[in-house]
Amino acid sequence: MTRPKHTKVIEQYIADSDYGQLFVFSDFADVAPNAAIRKTFSRLEEQGVLRRVLRGVYDKPRYIERIKELAAPDPDKVARKLADKYGWDITPSGTTALNLLGLSTQVPNVFEYASDGPYRSFELEPYTLKFSRSANRELSGLSPTSAMAIQAIRALGEGNVKKSDVEHLSNRLSGREKELLLDEGRRAAVWVYDVIKQTCNR
Repeated sequence: MTRPKHTKVIEQYIADSDYGQLFVFSDFADVAPNAAIRKTFSRLEEQGVLRRVLRGVYDKPRYIERIKELAAPDPDKVARKLADKYGWDITPSGTTALNLLGLSTQVPNVFEYASDGPYRSFELEPYTLKFSRSANRELSGLSPTSAMAIQAIRALGEGNVKKSDVEHLSNRLSGREKELLLDEGRRAAVWVYDVIKQTCNR
């Protein structure tokens, strides 16, 4: 039986995609009806081409020959795909922001994100993805690096930011990123902006 044209388009797009890439039904909303997309995803999952990561979220799993296992999905990529799916603006927060910026070596079990959407959590074994509603001024219109840096400084806490933290963050950011952070960080709390000035004026 010949498959419909839209099914072939979906299959070819996924076949051409990199391993580890994530997909949701809405990625193909302009290609086929939702029922047809779901059916195609279900068949590709049965064939092992796709893996269901969360409800409505799939990836093209990468096989690691050395350990003879499929690579686990990247929690940060999954979080960003969920945000894209639901139309949220997000940025890493808490220990997640600290880890991604190298301010902490602790690998979090809970991946935290500040969001302009509702409070939600998703179980992505062995991790939890947690989205907490944040003020729009900490997300809207900010560059991704500025938003994450502000969240990381907040996670360190007022009065707990060390000279080594400032030096590390300063070395981590490019000149352009510092310019943006110095400008965009004016929206943050006064003590946070004091740390930003120390970081960007070094």
